[in-house]
Amino acid sequence: MDILAEVRKCYQCGKCSSGCEMNRLDPSFRPHRFIRFVVLGEMERAVRDQGLWKCTTCFTCSDGCPQDIPVADVLWALRAAATQSGCASAVTGVQREAFLSVGRLHSIDNKKRAKAALPALPERSDAAARIFALLEKERV
Repeated sequence: MDILAEVRKCYQCGKCSSGCEMNRLDPSFRPHRFIRFVVLGEMERAVRDQGLWKCTTCFTCSDGCPQDIPVADVLWALRAAATQSGCASAVTGVQREAFLSVGRLHSIDNKKRAKAALPALPERSDAAARIFALLEKERV
């Protein structure tokens, strides 16, 4: 999948932000803003924005996008770029532990997903632990 081609489909409707649980807690966190940074080629601005670390990976943004843009995946790619460029937030340690324990940073409400006619997501995933194990092997 070509992420850049995907994000170019974004017409900034804001549905990803309006459905975001974190946006309800902190209106300054707007996922569509990060998509816009990518479209405009403002990667440096995107990876330096500490708001990037507020995403809880609930996937509501991706599920609600009328253009089927994988918004959560874009945010994760930006986080990876931020980490590589030394712009990681101190909150990453807490996020790492949560990710290792359940494979995501936000609990999944499959009842809510079913009501929205969305497929169920696994409650638990060992993918995070496998990813970190592979990364540790590469460092040696």
